[in-house]
Amino acid sequence: SHLRLIAPPRVAMAEGVHDLTTVDRLDESALLKILGERYGTDTCYTYIGPILVAINPLKDLPIYGEAQATKYRKAASRSELPPHVYRIAHEAFTEMVDERMNQSVVVSGESGAGKTETTKHIIRLVSWASTAAIAAAANAAGVAAPASGSSVGAALEAKLLATNPILEALGNCRTTRNDNSSRFGKFVRLSCAGSGAITGCSVDTYLLEKSRVVSPSAGERNFHVYYQLLASGALSPELMTPGTEPSAYAYLKASGVYTIKGVDDKVHGERTTSALKAVGLGDEDVQLVLELLGATLLLGNVAFGESPAAAGSDHGDGSGAMVKDAAARAALAAAAKALGCDEAELEEGMTTKRLRAGAEWITKRHSVDEAVSARDALA
Repeated sequence: SHLRLIAPPRVAMAEGVHDLTTVDRLDESALLKILGERYGTDTCYTYIGPILVAINPLKDLPIYGEAQATKYRKAASRSELPPHVYRIAHEAFTEMVDERMNQSVVVSGESGAGKTETTKHIIRLVSWASTAAIAAAANAAGVAAPASGSSVGAALEAKLLATNPILEALGNCRTTRNDNSSRFGKFVRLSCAGSGAITGCSVDTYLLEKSRVVSPSAGERNFHVYYQLLASGALSPELMTPGTEPSAYAYLKASGVYTIKGVDDKVHGERTTSALKAVGLGDEDVQLVLELLGATLLLGNVAFGESPAAAGSDHGDGSGAMVKDAAARAALAAAAKALGCDEAELEEGMTTKRLRAGAEWITKRHSVDEAVSARDALA
């Protein structure tokens, strides 16, 4: 006898629900229904008050670029245009300039949600806004705006954007859920002048999944940079003696996955090399970076076997690990060359350990398992 009607949430016109705080009654089912319907119309952004919900469309949408960013920077309010990451970035940038206060944008989500791409869009918006700020300041001063790419700020912006392919190559990989999954966290700090012009930037990385280098999971890839290195042929065949096929390297062969659909590792490798130069590395420095990466792959091919006990050996009981065969020996020699160290010293570092017995030091050979662990730790 005490029944009352409850109006259903306004979800019939989900396309028009740009902000979920405007819905009469919002529970989990209503939220999912609205987001699902918007996603079905390629509307991947929705506001919840100051929060932007972004659902990875898993395809390219024609809603990005400098022209689109300009629209959001010039819009008087949020309601003028559909929800977008550009608007969030613009509001943070404007608040920083107008209020002279530091601003933070937190990008969070599970693997494959689109955090890496979202961060890139934010950086691009700030870069474009900074360029506009430099031009506006020049106009206000009655001087000609600097030519595109000629100012100090523009150079910093170019370096900042160039860090993206470097970080992705060295820290991203294909997983079972995401073809470009970041295996690390990062904190990007942009410093700006009062006008909004970028004056400096830094990127702090943390929690890099280093174990992936030596033991990638089945069905996944190692870090992108290794496949780019082999596909681009950046290192000489004399150094990369096993060849250019990923399957020839133990650290890459372990997962059984070598390619990503629609991705040309050679092109991305060239892009990574160009980015390294854009951030200030010379040709020799870039080559050293590539050789160190190549050395990592070569170390994985250094296999070990049991050495026979040798009476009178200075390695304790004389038994233990030794380089297994000719192929492993060739990989060891190539790795030593890439690292710029002595082959014998490199071998000794992986197959022996020094122990103190009273006032004396003795050298003892590792077991095979210990040698493998030492090799993997070095890689």
